[in-house]
Amino acid sequence: MTKAGVTKTDLASEYVAYVIDQLAAYREVTAKRFFGGVALIASDIQFAIVMKDTLYFCVQPKNRQRYLDHGMGPFTYQTAKRTVSVQRYYEVPSDVLEDSEALSSWMDLAMADARR
Repeated sequence: MTKAGVTKTDLASEYVAYVIDQLAAYREVTAKRFFGGVALIASDIQFAIVMKDTLYFCVQPKNRQRYLDHGMGPFTYQTAKRTVSVQRYYEVPSDVLEDSEALSSWMDLAMADARR
């Protein structure tokens, strides 16, 4: 088990392990499989997903602009007929993931947005 309480079988990649280590500095974070990716949970709240080695935080419309200002977009996936855009989850900028102070702030907002 990692320090975040996740077994190796729950980790889809080294990236997921890295993300969990970064986030676990602020809260205990657990992971579970989620539609071909990984859901990240803290305090019984699913606040993030990792899909194809990309971290997405839960975002409500009032906080979406901070992601757009960093050039980030929503989680998208392809179906047979179209591209689906999931506006509830936006990509976390890599510079935020690497900056502990910024990451803490963004994670707090993602947790609050996930509660709504």
